[in-house]
Amino acid sequence: MKLGKARAPWISIANQRVLVRLCFNHNLGEGETSMTRTAECACGAFKVKVEGEPLAVGACSCTQCQKRTGSVVGVGAYFPEASVQTVSGSFNTFVRPGDAGTKWSIYFCPTCGSSVFWEGPFFPDIRGVAVGCFADPSFPPPQVAVFTQNQHSWVTFPTGAMLHATQPTQTEAIALMAGLSTPRSGAPNR
Repeated sequence: MKLGKARAPWISIANQRVLVRLCFNHNLGEGETSMTRTAECACGAFKVKVEGEPLAVGACSCTQCQKRTGSVVGVGAYFPEASVQTVSGSFNTFVRPGDAGTKWSIYFCPTCGSSVFWEGPFFPDIRGVAVGCFADPSFPPPQVAVFTQNQHSWVTFPTGAMLHATQPTQTEAIALMAGLSTPRSGAPNR
């Protein structure tokens, strides 16, 4: 898939168009193509392909993400829905509540149980893909962390990551997404 220079990464939140420009995104020059990555479950049976760079990378410390991942934080890369396509394998779907009362559809491998991607009403037309399923240590780090009120005391987030104690409202999410376009510096965040 080739993106033209005029294409801008817009997403809609609460019926408002928000321009998201992240420091690791760039406009493609003539002849360049977008990046393609593959995310897969632990057994390798269920795979999805994503086109382009993520709109955002976020970490979530809500208790539901902790239970979903079996870890202390869930890290997801967020892409336009059309950019995430199943390549192989089958999946099961589990609809679970979020800590803020939202409902999330989790798509996971029926053999090994790995959750590979998810969708929710909070960001329509956006899919979150589990960063660990890319198995790529060079993957961009989280720029935002939510539900830090549930964060384990020994967890820290990258310098400059925006921290939010709970799930932001849609209005707050618009402000967070807009703020992602401004590189930040400072001491590590806790």
